[in-house]
Amino acid sequence: MAVVRLGAVIIAVFAGAVAIAQAQTPQASIDIAVTDNLFTPGSSTLALNGKLKFSYEQGNEAHNVRFERDGVVCTQTAGDGAGPTGRVLPATSEDVGWAGECTFSQPGVYQFVCDDHVTMTGKVTVANADGSLPSTSTPTPTPTATVPAGGANPPAGGGPTDTTGPAPGAATAPTLTVAASQRGQAVAGSIKGGSAGAAVTVETLAALKARAKPTRVGRATYSVAAGATKKFSLALNAKGKAALNRLGRLKVTVRFTVEGTTTTRTVTLRPAARSKASIARKRVTVNVGDNVFTPKTATVARGGTVTWRWVGKHGHDVVGSGFKSKVMTKGTFKRTFTKNGTVSYACTLHRGMTGTIRVR
Repeated sequence: MAVVRLGAVIIAVFAGAVAIAQAQTPQASIDIAVTDNLFTPGSSTLALNGKLKFSYEQGNEAHNVRFERDGVVCTQTAGDGAGPTGRVLPATSEDVGWAGECTFSQPGVYQFVCDDHVTMTGKVTVANADGSLPSTSTPTPTPTATVPAGGANPPAGGGPTDTTGPAPGAATAPTLTVAASQRGQAVAGSIKGGSAGAAVTVETLAALKARAKPTRVGRATYSVAAGATKKFSLALNAKGKAALNRLGRLKVTVRFTVEGTTTTRTVTLRPAARSKASIARKRVTVNVGDNVFTPKTATVARGGTVTWRWVGKHGHDVVGSGFKSKVMTKGTFKRTFTKNGTVSYACTLHRGMTGTIRVR
């Protein structure tokens, strides 16, 4: 029995060694399966000029792939979009059905992550041209030149150049401006165009219930001309609106993507403030004057109470569907309304003395 177990251990160790060797052998093409919170394989070795192919065929959430360093060119081949997407694939997270491939211009170790799930990570090592693996050691920083005392300029014909600031005429990217606290069922903001026209994708994500993972509640792409300012209002989808109405407040992550580079902002949405005139009150008073009810039309909340108060000199009554007061010259009469709708009433002693109650 001991011999059998030892044999099984040896076989398992050998299989593991083979798997590791295969993972470290540069491949011309590698397929990576995207599933909820997992890239498979999570680590691989690719030959220079090879292709890393991603496909998302099974899952319940939106995912994408973002490489953390330059030198990557990705192209989406299936899903909501198609074409080059920079070092992000797709440009914003998508549901099941997207696919694409990435190529690398130089050897090195490339880490990648899903924008929506920071623990969903992977890496690919791109081999040198001769098939050897690149060094992962940190390169020695280039020494910083010291400016001579007195602020003298570097000698002509060579020497270090100050590159701490942007070069004159350097390209600038569009920028996003949004208020951190807003009311309504849409996230509003503005986009300031950069040095060249660009297509800008704005996406909103929110947790629709307590302790739930954020899900997409809005997405739009805007064309912004160079130097121009584009105002936008991105409405919540039906699920987002329902969550806002139910929770009374919604924390929204706004993702702003330009040419594969994404930045995020956080906005707190609250329902739009209602004007005082639109707010149905629980208690309403209607004055009963001589031949007139004031106000002629009153609005009360469902379950609220209307009180008629006699203020005139002559006798009047209040008669409606299901209620009737006495003829009085002073005093009050009350009625509680439990169903939404419009209720008409009148004084039976004076023709044309009518009123309306709106129940909301």
